[in-house]
Amino acid sequence: MVTTREAVRQGFLQQALSKAQRAKPYIATAIRLSEFLADKDQIPPWETLGDTEIQDAFIAASGFSDKARSQLDPQVVISSVMKVLQTIQTQSPQSWRDEMVYRYLLTRGDTLGGIMRNLIGTDGNRLLTDSIVTALERQGKVASIVVSPASKIVSLSWGSRRIIYDKTPRVIGKNVDVILLDTSLVLPAKEKHLENPTCYIACGEIKGGIDPAGSDEHWKTANSAFERIRSVFASQERMPNLFFAGAAIEQSVAEEIFHQLETAKLSYVANLTSPEQVHDLAQWLTDL
Repeated sequence: MVTTREAVRQGFLQQALSKAQRAKPYIATAIRLSEFLADKDQIPPWETLGDTEIQDAFIAASGFSDKARSQLDPQVVISSVMKVLQTIQTQSPQSWRDEMVYRYLLTRGDTLGGIMRNLIGTDGNRLLTDSIVTALERQGKVASIVVSPASKIVSLSWGSRRIIYDKTPRVIGKNVDVILLDTSLVLPAKEKHLENPTCYIACGEIKGGIDPAGSDEHWKTANSAFERIRSVFASQERMPNLFFAGAAIEQSVAEEIFHQLETAKLSYVANLTSPEQVHDLAQWLTDL
């Protein structure tokens, strides 16, 4: 169950390679911004930019993230951006061009960090989905996969079974990484299987971060989710199977997980760095 040092090394290497690839567009824009500013004596007026890429670079250089930008009126963003950049020029009259480029890269570095964190989560879902599809193919069954416009896997269905990823059912009140439902039950009009406790077969938490330093925190987050689910279903006829799949599982965390397996608080566990364990988890889910 414990993640090997080699698996940690490989995980960090894959993340670094992925990050380097995804950083290329930002570096290209930084070079273009530097070339654009090279012959400028002062910050050019916004209305003279006329280039979406340069405008976006100006906004990032002023410290506005995409999230902050989406919450503000465009005119407010523009006026604020120009104030910030003019202040930078005033405070650094000789090096303001370089500072704009560096500040752009700092903001986009934070953006890239967010993208990588999201990818780690979705990669765990995709790994499990691929394994489930393979397990079903061995059984001669075909799975139907729903993907969001952002290429995020939303759900996976086969027969009377449906897996839903990253959902917050009203019946639980908090987000659950994986929910396996029995959709064969006939429900009253407009009632959803997701909100009916008797439809729940299994709930799982997937933590794809490979950093050993995050192992304890990942498990604490997952364990809190499990405790919440147990509390909600304590008065119900059916208690769903609970499973955990993590990439960074240190010795102390493995001991806690194993204790919960021994006491039947958990039904299944898999280390995401072990293909065999992920395949076994997928097979177990398709057999439920």
